[in-house]
Amino acid sequence: MNILNVKNLLIISIGILLTIFLCLFVKNSENERVNSLITDIDSLIDKKNSQQVNLRYKLFFNYLKQQETDYSIKDNHIYISDNLYIDDDEAKFILPDNLSIEGDLYLNNDYIRELPNNLSVEGDLILYKTKINQLPEDLHAGSISLPVEQINNIAYRQEVGIDDITLFAVFIDNEIKISVPAWRFLGDLNAFDAKIDEEYSQATEDEYQSEIEEYKQAAKECVNDLIEMRKNQANLLIIQEQYKDFFKFLDYEKIEYSFKNNNIIIDDIFKIMDSSIQLPDNLSISGDFKCDGSKVTQLPQLPYNLSIGGEFEILSCGILTELPNRLFVDYLNLRDSFITQLPDDLSVNYLLLSNSFISQLPNNLSVGQHLDLRGTPITQLPDNLKVGKSLILDVRRIRNIAYREYIGEDRITLFSVFVNGEIQISVPSWKFLGNLKSFERKIDANYQGVTAQQYKQAAKECVDELIEMRKNNVVNNNQITTSDVENPKAKNTIKEAVTLSSTPAKSRQEDEAFLNKLHRYPLLDTDRFIYIHYSDSDVWIDFRGTTITKIPNRLFIKGSMDLSETMLTRLPNKLYVKGLLDISDTVISELPDGIYVNRLNASNTRITKLPDNFYVYDDLYFNNTPITELPSNLLLKGDMDLSDTPITKLPDNLSVGRNLKLNNTNITTLPENLSVGKGLDLDVQKITNIVYREHVGEDDIKLFSVFNNGEIQISVPSWKFLGNLKSFESKIDKKFSEVVAKQYKQVAQDCIDELAKRRNTNRSI
Repeated sequence: MNILNVKNLLIISIGILLTIFLCLFVKNSENERVNSLITDIDSLIDKKNSQQVNLRYKLFFNYLKQQETDYSIKDNHIYISDNLYIDDDEAKFILPDNLSIEGDLYLNNDYIRELPNNLSVEGDLILYKTKINQLPEDLHAGSISLPVEQINNIAYRQEVGIDDITLFAVFIDNEIKISVPAWRFLGDLNAFDAKIDEEYSQATEDEYQSEIEEYKQAAKECVNDLIEMRKNQANLLIIQEQYKDFFKFLDYEKIEYSFKNNNIIIDDIFKIMDSSIQLPDNLSISGDFKCDGSKVTQLPQLPYNLSIGGEFEILSCGILTELPNRLFVDYLNLRDSFITQLPDDLSVNYLLLSNSFISQLPNNLSVGQHLDLRGTPITQLPDNLKVGKSLILDVRRIRNIAYREYIGEDRITLFSVFVNGEIQISVPSWKFLGNLKSFERKIDANYQGVTAQQYKQAAKECVDELIEMRKNNVVNNNQITTSDVENPKAKNTIKEAVTLSSTPAKSRQEDEAFLNKLHRYPLLDTDRFIYIHYSDSDVWIDFRGTTITKIPNRLFIKGSMDLSETMLTRLPNKLYVKGLLDISDTVISELPDGIYVNRLNASNTRITKLPDNFYVYDDLYFNNTPITELPSNLLLKGDMDLSDTPITKLPDNLSVGRNLKLNNTNITTLPENLSVGKGLDLDVQKITNIVYREHVGEDDIKLFSVFNNGEIQISVPSWKFLGNLKSFESKIDKKFSEVVAKQYKQVAQDCIDELAKRRNTNRSI
């Protein structure tokens, strides 16, 4: 170290010593000045804070002045050294945060809706008449008295013990405590148990032991309930963060909800207005659930474990293609929906699937009241099906039931079915479903004699037949044999459904060309289907007479589509059309597997037969085609026209709901189990098992008798009439004079008698 550095170091040291000396010399006087300055600053801060607090809670402080209640403000806290009673309904203010009261706080005021944060009451907190429904987390009080039914974050029991006390668990002072207002007690569970033991320490009788246990048990239950409530509340906060838009929507629409056992409960009708809102899992709606159809074109995926206490108006929710697992609905109508599959473990009270394209019932389906399967492709019922009161279906379509038609004086249809874990009898027209004993009791109560015996015998035969079918593990051979689900080819069609993005370039361009023409319709492209939903004002998706040569696979159209007079040579796989599909006047020669339509017009095509996996619900027109055969058990609700075809026979169990036309065919006999609803027209000279008369009466009609719907009926094609003799005579009486009517009636009677005689002769042979 050089001499210069040593010199500098000495100068610095001397300076430090002088500074210390001066500080010591002036210490006392300077400290007093500094402390005074700090006090002034604190006073200014308190004054400023006091002014801000006073400004914010001006009405509250005005009330304190009116009541001559002293208070002070320090560090943003308001201190009241006495009791505070607010029982004036005219006092309209809110209580300030950070309020400390050394005495009691008594609230009897409708305007006050919540307690402030960081409230401290050393005495009693008494909530008598307020709009308060929740206590703050950071509350402190010596004791609490409140209307327990009104507060939603406590757990309570009433009329407990010999004193009929009310007690409740409350989160206070950062822990759960028990409050007994009648005893002015507030303490933790151990303190409560100790108090009970002390109160009954002198009691020797055994009867008081049960009282002690009742008090302790009630308190313990309240604590456990509150713990669960707080867990629920924590879970709700997580869910609210996850589904912000949903809860914002509830707040905006002022929809009240509660949260219990991880379920969000809306105790009312719920209508969603925005298709972008994702619904949370475990949602429970006590009323109807619907969408605003003008704003919701595509509802996001429905949540898991959705419960709807009313009707689910699925058609208002745009293109909704799937139902969630663990769905409960009171009333579910899927008649015109896009739904083709039901989830397992579905629970409903009323389930209407009629005229839907659902081809299989799920496992563990539970229907509390009414199940309607008419007009569906369903062919088999699951063994674990549960139905409460009535089951309606197409008996000629379902393979694992045994049925009888036209039974008794009411001409009922009844069937045996394995449901609710046993073989039961269903009579849809009576809305009856029950076991054989309950069926026989119903018959005995309403019928007697031969009619009662007919009903009982038919039911017994159906039960025995189904027992034998189940024993042999076979299905009724009188039923159709294919379905969308059971046909392996159909399964592969679903499994291997080709999306637009994966098809070859040329095919993809053709698909896109088709879809581009549908730009004005709501359209959803998924891995399962391309869904197209046209508006109610549109009648057709119309391609008639265009040069279109191809349409995409897996197409689902909610509406009708006209492809007539086009250059199409084939239809795509997995085509679903909820209305009419018109392919008339095309060169299409076959229908693919997996085609589901409500109505099909295939007249003037080259189709020769129907595929195995084919379903049509209403009308079927094959006139002027080379078709030669139809599948057994074909069931239609509307019309069928086979005129001008080479077909030689009708299938067994053919059922046509309205009109059947068979003009200019090669058919010579009608099946014994034919069922036609309203009109039957045919070449009377060709059919051997009818009796006819021509040029009858002043209308010069053609009339014939035919065995239809299990009885001999009269058909007059020009009148579009088909019915039994009684209904024919009723029509004649209304239409003609007595003299003319007599002629018609006699001819009809002659035809019926002659056909009955033929049938009896054939039986004897």
